Amino acid sequence: MTPATPNPAAADANRRGMAALQGGEPLAAIEHFRTAARADPQSGALLRNLASAHRAAGDAGGELAALDAALAIDQRDFMAWLRKAEVHEREAQPSDALKAWSAAVQLTAAIKPLPAPLVPLVEHGRAFIAAATSAIGAAVDTALAPLLAAADATSARRAAAFVAHVLRGRPVYQNQCAGLYYPFLPADEFFDDDHFPWLADFAARTDAIREELVTLLADPGDALRP
Repeated sequence: MTPATPNPAAADANRRGMAALQGGEPLAAIEHFRTAARADPQSGALLRNLASAHRAAGDAGGELAALDAALAIDQRDFMAWLRKAEVHEREAQPSDALKAWSAAVQLTAAIKPLPAPLVPLVEHGRAFIAAATSAIGAAVDTALAPLLAAADATSARRAAAFVAHVLRGRPVYQNQCAGLYYPFLPADEFFDDDHFPWLADFAARTDAIREELVTLLADPGDALRP
């Protein structure tokens, strides 16, 4: 539980709430924490205590409402996001759980070092994100398959790269000019074959080109140099 707030009225109600919660009286704890939160409405810590009391009472809706109120005060409230993720996961709400876990895991970048008791919770969150993202990716692949099959090569490649970037973290390679910059060239990683009408004839000669290379590689002299 979060320590008492400096506000005297809020601190007193918070102490009463913690005592009630520890005594197995979550409904009484809820009332005390509500009183504390009203006395100090900008305290996210008191709202998280209220959420804990709702959890002990088996009230997922009340728990979420308290956590959302804490996040309305501070969107960087790591513990509120973590507890929110747990509620959504427990209530079989995978989409909302994924959003909350993603927020919580992102916030860990600013928590160095991560306290030992939180490590397994965060690792669970990362595993949840990986599994959920994989499931979403499989569903998207299935839905897009007929569309990609009917699309031209460029559109299919772009759509597949978009999905891979969003869901699987595929790197995006930007043009890096190493010399003179010529404006308005398309920002493409690899140009499509149809930009090069001579490419089919070139590719058809692959075997002959390979034979030439094998001959050069077999030459013990200096036939092949960069």
